[in-house]
Amino acid sequence: MICDRFYFESIDSLHVKINKLIESVVIIAIKEQKDLRQTTM
Repeated sequence: MICDRFYFESIDSLHVKINKLIESVVIIAIKEQKDLRQTTM
C-alpha cells in the first residue's frame, strides 16, 4: 500500500513538472513568434 501511494505521488509530481515544462516552452514560442512578427512588419 505505501509503495503504491508513493508511486502515484511520484507520477503526480512528474506530471506537474511536465505540464510546467510544456507551459514554459509554449510561452517562449509565443514570445518568439511576436518578436518575428514585429521584425517583419
